Amino acid sequence: MKTNKIFIIAGESSGDNLGRKLCHCLKKEAKCEFLGIGGEGMKSEGLRTIFPMEELSLFGFTEIFFKIPNILRRIRFTIKQIRKYDPDFIITIDSPGFCFRVIKKVADLRARKIHYVAPSIWIKPERVKFLEKYYDKVLTLLPFEKKFFKKSKLKCIFVGHPVVEDNFDHKNKDSIRGRYSIEKDDVLITAMLGSRESEVERMGVTFIDALNRVYRSIDKKLVVAFPYVSENTKLSIEKIAKRATFDFFFCNQSEKKNIFVASDFALVKSGTSSLELAVAKVPMVVAYKVSWLSALIARYIIGLKGYISIINILAKKQIIPEFIQDKCNAENLSVALLNLMHKDSKRQISLVQREIAKLRANKTTPSQEAAKAVFD
Repeated sequence: MKTNKIFIIAGESSGDNLGRKLCHCLKKEAKCEFLGIGGEGMKSEGLRTIFPMEELSLFGFTEIFFKIPNILRRIRFTIKQIRKYDPDFIITIDSPGFCFRVIKKVADLRARKIHYVAPSIWIKPERVKFLEKYYDKVLTLLPFEKKFFKKSKLKCIFVGHPVVEDNFDHKNKDSIRGRYSIEKDDVLITAMLGSRESEVERMGVTFIDALNRVYRSIDKKLVVAFPYVSENTKLSIEKIAKRATFDFFFCNQSEKKNIFVASDFALVKSGTSSLELAVAKVPMVVAYKVSWLSALIARYIIGLKGYISIINILAKKQIIPEFIQDKCNAENLSVALLNLMHKDSKRQISLVQREIAKLRANKTTPSQEAAKAVFD
């Protein structure tokens, strides 16, 4: 049986999670070997990485600016490795800033080129034209993304969002809380500041101050869990958490699902984590903040409007409270969390589950759909 040589690129932890599930399903469809860029998840499925994925985990326009020389070196190195490897397939997962520059330079190769995760938030007509020119297929996670490709010759397939594949056993909630010495009446909040150090630095103090306000406003013990992606982000959170007046602990990625099951509420940076918490039925507040210059450039270039959390985008209304830029402050976040505690949590969970159902394309899992689409 022929071995399919697949060069695959993921630039951050959410992409690594998608890539891990995709690699697992690709191996079920055919004999494969993987070379490229990814994290621990993709490596566990057999990916040989050409350099650490963390070098691509950047945030905001201004943060990227200072790392341009290294990014350019890594782009050139990646192009060289792809040409040397001569793959049958090139799969790029999200991270358009890096992936699109690479794919442009290997357009002449025979490999089938697939982009996984359509750039839905930033999409513009010229972006569709770029994908059409350099890719054979684009696989979308969200149902409304296909409309952007209606007039395009590019094959666009809605495969669904792999987050719906996650299983959360709520029957074990009490035993999990006991494992972490959390009493039945204690309030456990999961606080997720993001996978990058810059995100922690940008929003950490605001999160801690908001949680301090919540702690002062309730008559129960407050315990906060900080899931972390890397030791570097953990160290960044530890520095900021010194100002906390509540009890807290850290957990790594292997413990994250258990913490979600055990949690009463969550305060989370906008991103894939908010979808994971939605599937886990954890009532949440979403926040997002970048530097003022990054926000200014984003509004000018992208025209950033409307909602930022996927659930609200799907619903076309605000189901999950979200606070962006100057609205992302300790007072707003604490008030929203307290409202969830007092009255809004059950309603949010009920409304969120309706939207989650839209993230599945067929009866098979989204990752299986994506793997079939790659080989189709």
